[in-house]
Amino acid sequence: AWYQRRVRGPIRDFLPAMEDLIGCSSLSLNAPQIPIGTAVGTVGNRCEVHVLVKGLVDPEKEISRLQQKRATTMEQCSAAKEKIDKHSEKTPDHVIKSDNEKLKSLHAEVETIDAAIVNFQKLSL
Repeated sequence: AWYQRRVRGPIRDFLPAMEDLIGCSSLSLNAPQIPIGTAVGTVGNRCEVHVLVKGLVDPEKEISRLQQKRATTMEQCSAAKEKIDKHSEKTPDHVIKSDNEKLKSLHAEVETIDAAIVNFQKLSL
């Protein structure tokens, strides 16, 4: 909640300028519903960027790109899990917490990628 209040306010002030610079008709923060036909880009685990691309991109190519990104992210998940499994009693608490947060973040990114793949599959029907 504090994060949303602290970040949304300042960002909201810049939406008109961002729309002009990007050349889009509208930007929104936390859109109530993501329109079908959008591509998604993840910016860490706290930000997703959805761009309406219906009719502008090849859904099959985007699905392929996202599947590659998913595979890379899953490899990162495996590496993070292995690192966590190697923790011992001597591992500092802050390291354990950081590694667990990273794994959680990677899982959230995989979920976002999976949702994007589903959206592009709907486009290719």
